[in-house]
Amino acid sequence: EYDDHQWFIMLRDNQPFVTVPVSFVVCAGDWQHAVAEMTVQRRALYRAKAMEMGRLEQAEQAKGLVVYNDYMNTLWGDPRIEKELPLVEGAAKVGADVFCIDAGWYDSEDGGWWDMVGEWKPSMNRFGDIRLAGLIHDIQSHGMKAGLWLEPEKAEAYEGVLRDVAANVPAGAKLLVLDILPYAYMLNDYVVCAPTPWINDVGDEQNRIFYEKNPHLVPEYVFIAQEKTGFSNRADTSAESLPEGYIKEMLLQPGVERTETESGTFYKLP
Repeated sequence: EYDDHQWFIMLRDNQPFVTVPVSFVVCAGDWQHAVAEMTVQRRALYRAKAMEMGRLEQAEQAKGLVVYNDYMNTLWGDPRIEKELPLVEGAAKVGADVFCIDAGWYDSEDGGWWDMVGEWKPSMNRFGDIRLAGLIHDIQSHGMKAGLWLEPEKAEAYEGVLRDVAANVPAGAKLLVLDILPYAYMLNDYVVCAPTPWINDVGDEQNRIFYEKNPHLVPEYVFIAQEKTGFSNRADTSAESLPEGYIKEMLLQPGVERTETESGTFYKLP
């Protein structure tokens, strides 16, 4: 299942892979003890980074603040005034110092918090007559500071992707997006023809099986996105850089047209 924050890579013979630096803990006790140990590590890393950036004073001021965020296990990117007001009251009662309004506060079209990333204007239909400013005032009146979720680096990347896709792929075409970030969700004018909304493990034999069973979904266009802000940090978007497998064979067959763009490489299949 492709849920948030799950990722894997299938290593083949003699195929190395180096992860970004990670932390993990092993301790006696239950999961709460493990979380406590990880919190010690996170705070140490945070302090070291603040010192490196010359922001130790600001870090010390934020130390010990309790932040409530309305996303995880509550609103899941669908903030609305009738949902937010009880959460604000509850967060204040348990002693939160900051109430953060997470993703979706900018979505006026009910297009989904991810598809609307980059529209950094308060929603006109989610917060009733008091609008977002009124919700922030309510947070402040409960003795908390208000926060807003932003992810500008993703919005910039998606804007380039959408621009290049529109210029190189006809509307309604069958498009396969190779990336571990959900670009495919944003391409609503195209037929997403993949085993999952996006493909990361392009060398997986399951891809071949999927297309053999679903020949009507064999893509007309394939887009390999250049990922600078996510997990893969893919710079080489050539078919030659892909692991051996059905997708690579598809892109290297005779008659494939190839177009380089700023956000990645497009392949038009014969």
